[in-house]
Amino acid sequence: MFRRFPGILVRTLNVRMVPVVVGIALAAVTSSCKRDIQACKPQLDGPAAGQIGETLTFTAAFTDPADHDIAYEFAWGDSSHLEWTPYYPSGQSVDRTHVYSDTGIYDVRLKARDPDEKESKWSDVANVVIGLAPDRPVLSGRSVWGIVESCSVTVRSRDPWGRRLTYGLTWGDGSPVQWSDTAASNVPVTLVHVYDRADTFWAHAVARNERGLVSNPSDSIMLSVLQEVTSLDKPSVTYVGATGGACLALMWSEVLGAWSYEIAADDTTYTTTSLHLNVTTPSRFLEVRAASGSIRSDPATIDCRIAEPASIEIYGISDRDTSHHNGMGFNSDGTITTYSLEYVNQTSLDFYADDVAYPGSMYLVNPGDKGWNPKGNALKDAATTVYDDAKIADAPGSGYATQVAIVSGGVYYLWLDRTNNGWSSDDNFAKAKVLSIAEPLVTLQVGYQRIGGLRWLFN
Repeated sequence: MFRRFPGILVRTLNVRMVPVVVGIALAAVTSSCKRDIQACKPQLDGPAAGQIGETLTFTAAFTDPADHDIAYEFAWGDSSHLEWTPYYPSGQSVDRTHVYSDTGIYDVRLKARDPDEKESKWSDVANVVIGLAPDRPVLSGRSVWGIVESCSVTVRSRDPWGRRLTYGLTWGDGSPVQWSDTAASNVPVTLVHVYDRADTFWAHAVARNERGLVSNPSDSIMLSVLQEVTSLDKPSVTYVGATGGACLALMWSEVLGAWSYEIAADDTTYTTTSLHLNVTTPSRFLEVRAASGSIRSDPATIDCRIAEPASIEIYGISDRDTSHHNGMGFNSDGTITTYSLEYVNQTSLDFYADDVAYPGSMYLVNPGDKGWNPKGNALKDAATTVYDDAKIADAPGSGYATQVAIVSGGVYYLWLDRTNNGWSSDDNFAKAKVLSIAEPLVTLQVGYQRIGGLRWLFN
């Protein structure tokens, strides 16, 4: 029969069949081994499986009865040449590596000798399967869980011959290895476990195919199991527009006792164990909560709606009345101020109305075109006459211009390029609807996204 030790198969005698004879034989061998190297076997340990071209490490250990230094000869089970190692102190573990160039099941063994060239018996055989066993599994799953919460880990491996696999997962808490149902090769399988104490555990898995060949163990993953808490602090959240303004990048500090974090958007709830998340669902509000089992913190709320001041009026520059303002500028709080085109106001302008350069038309123009300030502001037609339909501004560079003709009823995206360096999270976006044009007077409905770099224009 065979008994499996870590990484090896060791042939053992069936003591139930021959108890007396075996007992006498073992006593004789043990007694002889204490006096003579030639009656002893060295110990061999190594992986049970590997791949072609993979460097495998095997470990030899032997304590010489006379405490002499020891050399080892490894027989790898293939056609490689046998060589003796240098001498090492008695009892010291010695590692040797080997690379197999073909598939197969190889019998690895070794023997020891002392400086008088007396040799031990061959060790028990360690079988190593090359290219036939499943690949090392890969584990994935949340890293933080709570006591009595069902902790799930997903495991996946590939069998080189496409055989079906079962997975043995060691949870690291002393519980027996949990074996999965049989699954197809390279198909992920999820196993579930409940921990009964708070601690940090290391889980790993092996894959076994239908021939009984077992992979090397996976890398271990850490599972932190936390005590149930009664209350959690509200997360402290910062945020900025990202990926061209299409999403909102959230970051928050760790909350003591939290197992995970929940981010509620208008139509979606995200759950993560990280301290950051890119929200890709345009929403009016976002709420970030710390979670621990059934406990939730108060939400950190982010208002993603646009600021909407009362409608504003500006005049085309043909109007010479100094009390009439020809331009507008957005403030960081979402309010809008109208300005005359005096020199003192030029740096505050974001757009002005021009009905002179284009007779018979009304344009919104970036004052940067006149050299009045360094802003690279631009705008474009939103292709709708419904203000509420313009919910997400188009990305910068997709048809924006520094001068656009406006018409009554038209809706426009406004890109406020604060530093005139292309899109960045320092920019802001807005939308405007032309409520009426009674030349030279223009009346606008305007909404301004206060969050830097974000193109969401929900109102």
